[in-house]
Amino acid sequence: MTSIAATTARGKTDDALRQRDFPARFNSMDAGFRAEIARELGISEAVLVAMASLSLTAEGLDRILGLLDLDTRELERQAPALVADLRRSCAMCRDWKDCAIDLDAGALAGDARHYCVNRLALLRLLAGRAPQAAAAPR
Repeated sequence: MTSIAATTARGKTDDALRQRDFPARFNSMDAGFRAEIARELGISEAVLVAMASLSLTAEGLDRILGLLDLDTRELERQAPALVADLRRSCAMCRDWKDCAIDLDAGALAGDARHYCVNRLALLRLLAGRAPQAAAAPR
């Protein structure tokens, strides 16, 4: 493995470990500190707690687009608002762990479509019809 590839792999591993560690760190914060964070973000504590369990990354979307042979850069050029909506929905998805498992297996399982918040928009893209907006996050 080249040093660039090793550095990239190490970075992805570190990111994954931090991501898995975040819920434990979040849960260990005292209630006053979590309330202060929620106030600063302008959201309720309940929303902050829900966000802590999410992936908050759209890495899965890029991997899905690749599996579907859709050119991410071309799609971003042609429909930047659509891609932004797809990324936002993906980042807020509650099923990111199932998605990551399916993607790590090299493909989306046939039943994966039932949990993908972007499934309808992706199906429209595959059919050649770009939708105006992506599915809303659950």
